[in-house]
Amino acid sequence: MTNTTPTVIEFMENLFIRDMQHALDSGLHYYVFPILCQAIEVLGALYDDKPLDEYGQSQKRFKKGLDRLFDDRRYYADNDLLYKQFRGNMIHQLRPGNGYALSSSTHNNMPRYRHLTALPDGTKILIIEVFFDDFKKAFLKLKSDIVASGSGIHIDKIKSPFFYYGPVAIPTTDAFSHKTGNDLTSTNAPSASGRP
Repeated sequence: MTNTTPTVIEFMENLFIRDMQHALDSGLHYYVFPILCQAIEVLGALYDDKPLDEYGQSQKRFKKGLDRLFDDRRYYADNDLLYKQFRGNMIHQLRPGNGYALSSSTHNNMPRYRHLTALPDGTKILIIEVFFDDFKKAFLKLKSDIVASGSGIHIDKIKSPFFYYGPVAIPTTDAFSHKTGNDLTSTNAPSASGRP
């Protein structure tokens, strides 16, 4: 990604989806679950009229992302539980809450059709490869909504830079010597032991 101030669409297309696929291909499937939860919120945020960094919007945005963009209605039918027991726990505790079991079709040989189905005790199965495929379809649907008029997308959020990505200028003033440049020869600079 060469643009250092991508829009949310550029970020999702050129960095996020590629990196999540790389994580899955590298066997890091478990870590993709919480990051996808965050991305669903971002997609949902594009449908409201509040700033992206508005506090207290997580649940509404997560549910809106599922409702507006995910075709499998089972996501929306269980969106309260998905938010509270899955998304909330994955973001804050790095583990699912009661009612969810995480799996992978690649690493655990879990059949893809078992995604969002229940075990005998009612625990729902989430399979990362299917979840990620559904997210990619949701993103394509979002892109279609951008083109369609009256879709509810807030175009100002789509056109605005999402964040800065690239080199960062490091100040050349040394905190220990108060000199500028790369000269760390001051007698106030700490030695290897950490003492001046």
